[in-house]
Amino acid sequence: AKVNGRVCLCGNVSVGNLVLGMPQSVYDETAALLKTCKAGGGLALGASNAVQPEVKMENYRAVIAAWKDHGQYT
Repeated sequence: AKVNGRVCLCGNVSVGNLVLGMPQSVYDETAALLKTCKAGGGLALGASNAVQPEVKMENYRAVIAAWKDHGQYT
């Protein structure tokens, strides 16, 4: 709310959750991030850091699924 329309935020799906979490926790975190930060068009969804090679493909898919379900602007 403080930066609406003036700043684009980038991130911030936790790399720790991507590496160690289960797909549902990755999905839930991504959905919450989108619901909280996408208003006004100022969010570039991504990881909180460099994506590690240890991240399971299922967790990448969970991010994409949450984005498809919650990331569109209306």
